[in-house]
Amino acid sequence: MYYYDYIRKEGEDIIKKELDWVYPGAHYYDDLYHSLIKYVHRVKFNIDMNMNSDSALVRSGQMDRNKAIERAHGVSSIEDPKVIELCIKRLGLSRKEFDEYMQLPPKTFHDYNTIYPYIKILKYPIKWMSAMHMIPRVTYDKYFNIGK
Repeated sequence: MYYYDYIRKEGEDIIKKELDWVYPGAHYYDDLYHSLIKYVHRVKFNIDMNMNSDSALVRSGQMDRNKAIERAHGVSSIEDPKVIELCIKRLGLSRKEFDEYMQLPPKTFHDYNTIYPYIKILKYPIKWMSAMHMIPRVTYDKYFNIGK
């Protein structure tokens, strides 16, 4: 998908026509936990999960840049407080426990034992392979261009 022009509207039209698919009302409304996930990313980690997809839509001419800026860091329409409360309850947590977790300082993978030191050794081979389109560019960016 990294090298293919995908236009969501065209994809939706095809699956509606060929598979009788019915749009549920929003991209992630079929997954209640996505409300909670978006909330946690936005509030605890200051991550806008729409930013990557919106910027791709702007680059491809499918969304106006001003519209994307307007949406940036806003509260998503699927962040329904009732759904978030339901998800917290289904996780077996009280709201107080959940809020305590949300107040803990954020951690990254650097806070845990991982194989990242070994991946760092492969930095330049990964960069070369991504430049040669042997692996997606995002593979290099994921490990070496985070926050740059």
